[in-house]
Amino acid sequence: MLSTITYGQQIKVPVEMRAVIIDPYIQAQSFPKYVKIDSYNLKIDFSREFREVQFEKLKLKPHVDRLGFDELDRDLLYIHLKKHNIDRILKKYPRIPQEVLEYAKNNI
Repeated sequence: MLSTITYGQQIKVPVEMRAVIIDPYIQAQSFPKYVKIDSYNLKIDFSREFREVQFEKLKLKPHVDRLGFDELDRDLLYIHLKKHNIDRILKKYPRIPQEVLEYAKNNI
């Protein structure tokens, strides 16, 4: 899309564009003004191995494997479980059974 825009041209975007910044070296000012930034100001303080062990304990592993979650999807699920309320998590992950998400949220 960006390759079709000439330098200095304003574009009109009919849909809302959003981005989540998880890399501390990327600044919100790097994005065009029409992109809404949802930045958690995260410090990811867990490793891939730790996250996978947690998913095993929380009974999430079969579900994330079945749904084909990649590394980013898995990291975001782990962060959402740590940071957000259960209603928001249930809306974000409707393909994971409610009882599994509730168990994970209560035991993380």
